[in-house]
Amino acid sequence: MASILKYNKAQHTNGTDAMTISSAGIITPSKPIIATMNMSTATHDHTEQSWHLNSWDNSNIDTYGSVANLSNDRFDIPVAGYYEIYYQAHLAVTGEGGSLRDSGILISQTPSGGSETVVSSIHHRHYDGAGQDTSDVTEVTHCIIQCAASDQIKFRHYVNTDTGTAYDVYAKVSEDENTHMYYASAAPAMATHCWLRRVA
Repeated sequence: MASILKYNKAQHTNGTDAMTISSAGIITPSKPIIATMNMSTATHDHTEQSWHLNSWDNSNIDTYGSVANLSNDRFDIPVAGYYEIYYQAHLAVTGEGGSLRDSGILISQTPSGGSETVVSSIHHRHYDGAGQDTSDVTEVTHCIIQCAASDQIKFRHYVNTDTGTAYDVYAKVSEDENTHMYYASAAPAMATHCWLRRVA
């Protein structure tokens, strides 16, 4: 006969709750690691043909309390494990149409004392050969990676324009331009944001 261990809570030796088990068998860690970051307003005048660190000024969720590092525009990994990471950015050139030729974003990982390494990226070439490329784009990339404690996760964006004009990163749909897309029943959706969660 198999042995059955029955309990509804596990604790550290110091008495801190580590997890609970509900009557339905759902295991809930006391401190799951889930965090988000987003922009509350657009950032402007990014030099084209250069990679720029995405600026973040808001975090709606940070269950651990110290993962979303808004001062340094990054996630700080508190506990080793496997993490799922998502990033999207809405890129355009305010006041210009058809001048966005290349766009890309990336997620990078920097170990404590180590070098920054790209762990996920995406690029699109919008050149159409007729002088009208594209006007704006939303880039999305996503990954699951193994992290050590104190690793840093950063997010960067890139645009090449066919006019040499600096570009912009929009925080919201319909920001600065295309106001016809504004959803009147609620604030515009977060067009540029990122999130992270520990999965194992």
